[in-house]
Amino acid sequence: MKLFKYAIAGFLAITMIACGPTDNRKSFEDATKYNDYIIKEINELDQMYVTTMDVTKGKEYCLSQCDSLIKRSESAIKALNEIQPYEGDSTFTMAAKEFCTYMGQAGKKDLPEFINFVMDPNLTPEDEPKISEKADKIDKNYEVQMNNVETVQKALAKKFNFIIL
Repeated sequence: MKLFKYAIAGFLAITMIACGPTDNRKSFEDATKYNDYIIKEINELDQMYVTTMDVTKGKEYCLSQCDSLIKRSESAIKALNEIQPYEGDSTFTMAAKEFCTYMGQAGKKDLPEFINFVMDPNLTPEDEPKISEKADKIDKNYEVQMNNVETVQKALAKKFNFIIL
């Protein structure tokens, strides 16, 4: 009877180890597909960022695009949370999530403030330097984030030997 108990205990231990937790997140067998998946998320946000600043379409349009940018950044982060690191390397995913977080924050604060300021009907020529200053700040923050993504992407390409087009 003791032998039977040990056999059952051993069987249970092996079963629990073999059937342990599994990672159900999307995985990639090719570094370029991993890269392309992440870049697709970034490019969609980037395009929305550009349309958010299209003041020729009016203030309400631009502000609604800010809301869309926030929602898209949240869905991009969710999509990035649902992928596995590529061969244990998650640096590109993390940089992309940081970029997405920045875009969401910009859609909540910096971009609406800028749009409201630029489209104020009481704007005077004396306000022009403030417009440039605010635009430069937004551009600088964007460039810092995008440069970080590009730097990490280049390191990934070098590590896994693929070419960025």
